[in-house]
Parts: sequence; structure tokens; C-alpha cells
Amino acid sequence: MKVHHAFTLLVPLVSLSARAIPFASAKTINLCAEMFDGGYGGGRVHMTTLQAACTGPQSLVVDCHYVLPTPEGSVLGYKNCELDERCVPVDTKPNEFPDAGCQKELKPSGVKGNRDNDGFACSAGVEVGSQPVVVMSWITADNPKFQDYLTRCTITKSGQINNIYVSSPCAKKSVLLHLAAHTTYQACISTAIAVARVSVGFHWHIDSPGKTKKIIHTRDEHEKPLREMFTIDNSTASEGFSIEFGN
Repeated sequence: MKVHHAFTLLVPLVSLSARAIPFASAKTINLCAEMFDGGYGGGRVHMTTLQAACTGPQSLVVDCHYVLPTPEGSVLGYKNCELDERCVPVDTKPNEFPDAGCQKELKPSGVKGNRDNDGFACSAGVEVGSQPVVVMSWITADNPKFQDYLTRCTITKSGQINNIYVSSPCAKKSVLLHLAAHTTYQACISTAIAVARVSVGFHWHIDSPGKTKKIIHTRDEHEKPLREMFTIDNSTASEGFSIEFGN
């Protein structure tokens, strides 16, 4: 096992080898403009995206307000994510306008090697961007017969011993996680002595929480746009770990 990859080397490696995931929230890309803008001259229509919310694991609604031809009125727009994408909401406060976007499904993977006698290993890192997000999370052994040998699962802030989620034994159901902005997280597992000399692969599944908030029918001109949702960094993984996208 090489836990030092996950902890002591994280800070310098994130800046050198982190790779951006192609994501932008509805407000950042102004999804309303993509959906409704058109026309020419006095008949030109231009809209701005005030807020967005997931209506399901792969769908969202956007609150669109007219800028042209006159800055009056609004309309709701609906979008379905691509097959390999999930709707991910920004973790906004109760008095803030919601935001969300379509994100490639994340499945950081890793292996507890057959020489890792301590039975402990961590996945590659997932770095949250400039806004906090809400996701569904669960950890599974690649081979179902090893699932019951996962004696402990954690979601950890990389670079520090700070678990935001702990399950002993490893839970078989998903949980809702609130991931802080500008923070890198890893999934870590501990395995039973019975599989000390066996390689045990696992995946950390990061998925949409589905419908979590409704759009608010008021306006705030001071909403701060989201840049990118996630950055991934395979350099934080224990040996044999990587990031995968899709199913």
C-alpha cells in the first residue's frame, strides 16, 4: 500500500496533474440563452438564466428571464442530460437561488493490492470546484463476493485525517454527501484479514441526488456564477487506482 500518495503528496500533485472535468452549471453557460435566444433586430430575443434545479437524476429546470426585446417576463425551460451525465446541484443556502448542471458520472476506482497486508487503500482524488455540491455516494467492491469483506468505508478530505463519512462495516446503500468547495476528497476502504493476500478492487460511485430543491420565483441580481464543478487527480490514489466516467 502507498498511502503517502493520498496524503503527504497531495498538495504539490493536485496543481500539476489535476484534470478538469467538462462541467458548467446552467447559470454559468446561460442555458436559457442556448435554449431560447434567436431572431434579429427589434425581434431579437435574449434571455438570462436566473436559477436552475434538478428535477430528477438526469433532468433539470431553468428559470429564464427576458433581457431582449424588453427586460420583462420569464419562462421555464427543461433539459435532459446526456446518457452518461447526471444532474448535480450546487449546495446553496436556503436563501440563495439554486443552481445545477449536467455532470459526467464519476466512478473513482482503486485496488487494495495482494501485498497490502494492512488491508487499507484509498481512491484517486476528486476535487470540488468553486462551489459546494450535493451528491449521492456509495462504495462497492468490483467483485460482489468481496463486498462483505469491506470492514470499513470512509470519504476523506485528502491531505488530512478528516472523514466526512464513516461506515463500519461498509454500507450497501447510498448516502447524501455535501462536498465543500475547493476541497479534494477520496474514498478509502479497510478489508478483512481473510482477503489480506487478495487484490480487492472497488469503485466510489458519485451520482445525482435527484430532486433536492425547487426554483424560487423571485430575483436576485447578485448571484455568483459557478465555474467548474469537479477536478480529478489520479495522482492522489493508492497504487492501481484511477478515475472512470460513465457506467
